[in-house]
Amino acid sequence: MLSLLGEDCSFTVFTQDPDSWQTLKPDTHPLWLPAWIMNKDMGLLYFLKFLLIAIQVLVRWPMLKKPGLMIGASGPGIDLAAYLVRYMTGTPILQLIHGPVATSKTIGKCLMQAEAVHYLPGCKSSIRQALDRAGALHEAMVEPRYVTMLNGLAIDSWPTPATQETESTPSVFWAASLLKWKGLDLLTAALNKVPGLKANICYIQPKNIALDHSEIGQNNDRIHWYKEPKNLDEIRAASHIFVSTSQHEPFGLSILEAIAAGQCIVLPADGSYWDKVLVDGANCVKYTPGDSQDLANKLRMLCDTPQLVTELGHCAGFISRNYHAEAVYKPQLQAISYILLTSASNASTATRGVWQ
Repeated sequence: MLSLLGEDCSFTVFTQDPDSWQTLKPDTHPLWLPAWIMNKDMGLLYFLKFLLIAIQVLVRWPMLKKPGLMIGASGPGIDLAAYLVRYMTGTPILQLIHGPVATSKTIGKCLMQAEAVHYLPGCKSSIRQALDRAGALHEAMVEPRYVTMLNGLAIDSWPTPATQETESTPSVFWAASLLKWKGLDLLTAALNKVPGLKANICYIQPKNIALDHSEIGQNNDRIHWYKEPKNLDEIRAASHIFVSTSQHEPFGLSILEAIAAGQCIVLPADGSYWDKVLVDGANCVKYTPGDSQDLANKLRMLCDTPQLVTELGHCAGFISRNYHAEAVYKPQLQAISYILLTSASNASTATRGVWQ
């Protein structure tokens, strides 16, 4: 999304993981936190954590070009330091929300302070609850302050088309983090019930997070494990079936990438975003959420009908045309431009501050 703003925009990113922002080529400032406070998500230590981050930002603030806008890239509960900086500097905030927020008075107050809040559709009810908790019953969540958003893929980095061979047994592709709710354990249980089915499992090792995560297995003739592979696109293109095992995925960018690559999509019928968009038997295959046996049955069926794998992947591929980043991110780009133009603190070479 940010790359679509053009080369005339400069970015400053405050983050604990500078490597994940390198494609944007920003002015990066690493953040430091002691290990004992890293995973605190409530109470006084939670606020102390973000106060420490805010202090680090404010110390560097005089050395920055005058920022015209801060973008909270995750959610108010994670971007809380940005609101502390806003209180001190008056710099406006565009808040992006990619998952349900906690029913918290603090989060509700933050949302009331943001100049604009752009959120995935599945987050709407939790945002309402947070605003209600903060006493903002008057907040109608209407445009232009509150805007629903989708994720998209840039045309110049579109996924490579997946293998269309149907003569051999199709192979499975899975890509997510090892967090428990991503469902790796469900996938491995299902794979164990389908002898002969090969799989490529690409995973992200969670960092600085206290949530439970799954354990990886060992490479063998059937299952290959890849930790944060640089050639993810190549591995995906060599696979036929994408399996999603996430629980109530707010959007699922990996699913969109698989759709764009023309893979056959297998996902739980759990009411999540893609469950509502895709149709079982027409452009995907759905299984009972959390049921490894049902997932195994669906995978076995696809192994026996490789032509169906190709047909479903081809049909799903048509949907990806609606998710070009250049189109779906227009509301966010327009909001950024509007806030910058109307901000009293805007400078001719404003820096967009991004938080992670």
